[in-house]
Amino acid sequence: MAKITKRTTKVLSRSGKVLNRRATPRRARTTPAGKIGKMTRQPVRQSPRRPIQPASVLANLTHFELSYAPAYPNGRGGKQVTAVLGPGLAQLASSGWTNAKGETLTKLKDAQAKYPRLGLVAGHLLNARFGGPGDDPKNLTILSAGGNHHHQAFDNPVAQAVGKLAAFYEVLRRGGVGVSRHTYGIRVTISVSEQTWGNQEADKYICDHLVCVAELTGQRPRFNRLDRAQKALAIDLLAEIEKDLNQANDFRADGRIVHNTKR
Repeated sequence: MAKITKRTTKVLSRSGKVLNRRATPRRARTTPAGKIGKMTRQPVRQSPRRPIQPASVLANLTHFELSYAPAYPNGRGGKQVTAVLGPGLAQLASSGWTNAKGETLTKLKDAQAKYPRLGLVAGHLLNARFGGPGDDPKNLTILSAGGNHHHQAFDNPVAQAVGKLAAFYEVLRRGGVGVSRHTYGIRVTISVSEQTWGNQEADKYICDHLVCVAELTGQRPRFNRLDRAQKALAIDLLAEIEKDLNQANDFRADGRIVHNTKR
């Protein structure tokens, strides 16, 4: 009910003197609920916050893609592998673990017999630290000690990038982003050259070089659920990942050429 106030009216004579004061009721001006002056107070709308997924979810995000081309039919090993690495590989990538089995490549012994001082081994296309198998000829090729060393110049920066990718996903997870539905990762492609060391019996099973390419791929998760500090950290981590991948590619757009040298 509106409050009733009184308004006093002055009654003046012709000379301007006040003869009497007459009080008349007046309905007070009211302000509608929720309004102050001309400003309308709106309720603060808060977006529903999703429950934070457990950290164990990240461990399951290992490979978003993994495919191999058929191996060479003459026993020299694989042709190409493509993999999209996820944050779940971070712990394995930081290790020095290997699982190559030389007996998988049937022509390795012939090559070792011809070049006993070159340290020829069954080398991974996709490194064991990235989940590459060591008993599948599609993922192995004959590498010299020098070639294996050159390959590490690609693998090591990629391993660093995988660790930072895991940190990036952890920022998203803590910010309430549903990380299990994302496939944003590091695409790695390793191709074995058709060219070999020569046409003689052992030489024709040893590749001349590998071509290795690493790049970020997939739709980048949105940052709309992150606070300012989390968003800044996520952006910094992506920049560091790009820097590592540029180093892995030897700062080449078409990737790093890993020479399988005879020394």
